[in-house]
This record gives sequence, structure tokens and C-alpha cells, in this order.
Amino acid sequence: MVLKQVVDAIREHSRIESMHYILDLSMQEDAFQIYCENAIENLIDRKTHDLK
Repeated sequence: MVLKQVVDAIREHSRIESMHYILDLSMQEDAFQIYCENAIENLIDRKTHDLK
């Protein structure tokens, strides 16, 4: 049972990393640099708006 849990965790992690890779390609996430206090909230708002 422990082996199955490890395999499932690895698969889930790979799924999440794949999603991050797609977001990086489509929204150029790595190009953004955060300088101000509320930048994270602004970035989330922008991405939410872009996805609508």
C-alpha cells in the first residue's frame, strides 16, 4: 500500500508541474518580477482576468 501512495504522489506532483509549465509558456510567468507589497495579489487578479 505504501508503494501505491508514493506512486500516486509522484503522479500528482507531475500533473501539477505540467500545469505550471503550461502556465509559464502561455502567460510567461517566469518573466514577471515582483517588487511591491501587493504584487502577488495584483498578479493573481491579472491572471484571473486573463483566464475569463
